[in-house]
Amino acid sequence: MYKYYNRTPDKGRKEDCVVRAISTATNREYEDIQKKLWLTSKLYECEERNVCCYRTLIENVFDGMPVECRGMTVGEFSKEYRQGIYLVRTNGHITTVIDGDIYDTFDCSPEIVTNAWKIQ
Repeated sequence: MYKYYNRTPDKGRKEDCVVRAISTATNREYEDIQKKLWLTSKLYECEERNVCCYRTLIENVFDGMPVECRGMTVGEFSKEYRQGIYLVRTNGHITTVIDGDIYDTFDCSPEIVTNAWKIQ
């Protein structure tokens, strides 16, 4: 089930899904995640919105555990994983699934999942 949620401090619409999703999944301040992502990008010389960069942050800082889910839609993923907190990546986007609900600024349930992580 999709639930509209915008973690951006000014509630604006901008291309910040990585920061929004990680902040939502970890229950950390938006600005804290923004800073950690920026520091990770500098340390590993990568683009902040590149999956290789934020994967490092998710797995090494927040102990995110990869979940096998390729080929599922976000909607199917949310029905399959009804308990827990997950970061779910599609081509060009990342969202948060909490206890089977998709928290995002738009309904991305038809999108195909490319990566997912369970947040501890």
